[in-house]
Amino acid sequence: MRIYSIMIGLLLLVSSCKNESKPSTTGPETSTEEGLVTMQGDFIYYDGAAVLQTRNTIYGVVLDGMAEELNQRVAPYKTGGTDMVTVTLKAKRIPKNEGEDTWPFSIEIKEIIKIEQPEPGAHEVIELSK
Repeated sequence: MRIYSIMIGLLLLVSSCKNESKPSTTGPETSTEEGLVTMQGDFIYYDGAAVLQTRNTIYGVVLDGMAEELNQRVAPYKTGGTDMVTVTLKAKRIPKNEGEDTWPFSIEIKEIIKIEQPEPGAHEVIELSK
């Protein structure tokens, strides 16, 4: 699991270098009255691990039915397994337990608000020949 976390972290680092930050209409994170947070960011689910990268933070995603549903709903927008899709979610923010080697916070998705169509050319990949 540690290797998958490192791989996803590297993928996020590389993909964040080529993308410009996108303005958010709701802001990166907005608290609600139920203790939930509305957040917008880039979602990726790959090889049994999922993360949400906002403008300020990277969150691990609790793998439950809502994470699986989100993964199914973003699938039509992806051209490859490592593509990230911008989503807006309502989620519960969970701090990591002391001694865990993981992201500082995880999120448990409570509601999928919006899935955005990627901009044309957003998934351009440079392939190296052998």
